[in-house]
Amino acid sequence: MKTHTVFFSPTQTGAIVAKAIQENLNAECGESFDLTTTAVEKAFGEDDVVIIAIPVYSGRLPSVAVERFQSIQGNGTKAVAIAMYGNAKLDDALLELTDLCTEKGFEVIAAATFIGEHSFTMKQFPIAVGRPDDADRDKAAEFAALIQKKLDAGGPFTLPELPGSRPYAKEPMNPPGVVATGVNDNCTKCGLCETFCPTGAITMTNDGPQMDASKCIWCCACVKVCTSHAMEITSTKVQEIAQRLHKHFQKRQEPQWFLA
Repeated sequence: MKTHTVFFSPTQTGAIVAKAIQENLNAECGESFDLTTTAVEKAFGEDDVVIIAIPVYSGRLPSVAVERFQSIQGNGTKAVAIAMYGNAKLDDALLELTDLCTEKGFEVIAAATFIGEHSFTMKQFPIAVGRPDDADRDKAAEFAALIQKKLDAGGPFTLPELPGSRPYAKEPMNPPGVVATGVNDNCTKCGLCETFCPTGAITMTNDGPQMDASKCIWCCACVKVCTSHAMEITSTKVQEIAQRLHKHFQKRQEPQWFLA
């Protein structure tokens, strides 16, 4: 048995959790397939176990992640589905992820929600800052031990009822042609924002980063990777959402899992 990770993770929170689970399974660690900036074609076999992590954007999976996942194929492959959310609302995203995995030929043997620092976190409106933290990594190890126990016992694998409903309550988030971020005078034109933007919404020019509003998905990866603190959330709408989330979702949420 060999384990692999597949993730769409603009701010790397899902990648961290997926790898933490992988490293705590009693199996050979295989490859990591990062769908964050491009689709990757890969077909898995019956002897593989794949940990799949995708973030929750406004209660659904981001459409770009779903599109890129179409290049991934399971063949009776066992999968662990992880929905990463920013300590706010999960809605139908975990259910949607397990449905997506099943449609692509995976047998989902376990599913979980884990918390990552919210993309909209700002200094004045912190939301789940620093997560996943050490306690979350301990939870990932605990979850992996339970998965391993299930794998050792063998199938059949039938998941319990997951949170969410079908049809999904919301449409996938589609930002209304507004970029979430802007650049200040600290910019050194290093190009990290352009490199890590998952949709190619940023182009570095002689005048600094130029934003394409039609491509921005409000992931704020550019803010997270900017070492000079030049990128910042400038959208009034995103700032208002961040303020609301900070006010109503300060209580720490913990990972939750569902095993066959």
